[in-house]
Amino acid sequence: MEAICRRLDSLPLAIELAAARRGSMSVADLERRLDDRFRVLKGGSHDASPRQQPLTATIEWSVALLTPDEAGLFASLGVFLGGWTLDAIEAIRFSAHPASDDVDTLLSSLVEKCLMQLDLIDSEGRYFLLESLAEYGRARLDHHDPNVVARLRYGHLCYYVELVETLYIRRLRKERQYTVRHLRVEIENLYTALEWSIRERLPELGLRIVKSVGWSHVRDDRRFAETVERLIDIAEGCDAALVARAHLQCSFHHTLSSAEIREHHADRAVELAKQSGEHWYIACALEERAFHTFLAGEGEAALPLLHEATRVDRRSHRDGRRSARATRRGERRDGPVPAHHEHESERLPGTHANLTRTSG
Repeated sequence: MEAICRRLDSLPLAIELAAARRGSMSVADLERRLDDRFRVLKGGSHDASPRQQPLTATIEWSVALLTPDEAGLFASLGVFLGGWTLDAIEAIRFSAHPASDDVDTLLSSLVEKCLMQLDLIDSEGRYFLLESLAEYGRARLDHHDPNVVARLRYGHLCYYVELVETLYIRRLRKERQYTVRHLRVEIENLYTALEWSIRERLPELGLRIVKSVGWSHVRDDRRFAETVERLIDIAEGCDAALVARAHLQCSFHHTLSSAEIREHHADRAVELAKQSGEHWYIACALEERAFHTFLAGEGEAALPLLHEATRVDRRSHRDGRRSARATRRGERRDGPVPAHHEHESERLPGTHANLTRTSG
């Protein structure tokens, strides 16, 4: 019952409605069905008191008391999953309503009316809806103007692409702890953005998220790998380096899958990385393929792959140093972070040294 109360946000009416279901289902069954709480908590038995109205009606009554601007902002919150920052809602709200302003004032009003919570995480304000309100908001989103909803979701996707790319640069500047904390806080919004990129067939934006998330910041390997695979399926015509990176992510994160699946992704990563001409990606892909070859008991076959990876790796360093010198001379003022910096900070967790020692 404690878990049920927690999922119902300790709302007295919701708990009372859940208790009324005890006669028709077990506690475990009730907890499993709370993902569809508005269908389950419809008021209990036929002889329930009038105040035991459905949870949906209670929330709708609260939302009906909002001003039009407050109600519009509340409707926008259905695109988020797992909370959001002030910057996030301002960016997404602007994408659907360019003339909107005073978002911070409207958020404060929703907090005061107990429709939203504000917490401090690492000194940064983060807003949350109670789980029941969040589910209601997501359900209601389907009933709004499709064009407005599409702009909100597209704004959400673009915001999180920009966010993870900014965090990626900070990680290259050795701000790893800051980056990891923020990625883990935003992980559900990142999955939401990836799902939208797949649904609307915007693979390039989704692949940019995958590239910037990094190798070791995902806790649910299988969920991430399966999501990225669905993105790869619609990535025809996308930048070869981005798709190669996605295949590398799948090869690395598919820890529970068969060796054949992991090897397939490693092979495709090598092929696409060479097609892209990006030396760092080629080196990582070759290392990953060598790793799977070694695991298959073919140590001798893994050595040529490792030697090629080392050769390409050194070339990547040379290119990176030339890039850095050119940037300092002002020839590439707005260029990307030099490749050798990316190489040092974002190395694929491979087995190069271990394989070399083993083979020696």
